[in-house]
Order: sequence, then structure tokens, then C-alpha cells
Amino acid sequence: MIETLQKYAMIIGVVMTIGGGFYAWGVFNNRLDAVSAAVGSDTVEQLQRQVAVIDKKLEVLEAKFDELKAKTDNPLGK
Repeated sequence: MIETLQKYAMIIGVVMTIGGGFYAWGVFNNRLDAVSAAVGSDTVEQLQRQVAVIDKKLEVLEAKFDELKAKTDNPLGK
């Protein structure tokens, strides 16, 4: 009988430990979301715009590179 009570107590302890971990994870995520909303929303938008501009510049440079490659590969274009 004592062994079964110990088993149940151990199972309850494990379940409570796992639940406490999930609770701590939720609190951490809430704090992180609050800080992100208060401080980082403008910064994130600026970084996204900068990334979009850099992507467009990369597309232009790749197109120019392809044109240059086509010119140098063409034996009649020299």
C-alpha cells in the first residue's frame, strides 16, 4: 500500500514539475512580447524595409552580372 502511494506521489510530482515548466515558459513569452511591443516594433519595421531595399539592389546586381556574362560569352559581341 505504501509503495502505491509513493508511486502516485511521484507521478503527481512529475506532472506538477512539467506544469510548472510550462507556466514559467508562458510567463517568459509574455514578458518578451511586452518588451518587444514596447521597444522593438519600430526597429523591426525599419530593419524589414532595409532588407527589402537590399534585396532589390541584389536583384539589380544579379541582372547586371547576367548581362555582363552574356556579353563575355558571346564570341561575336567582342
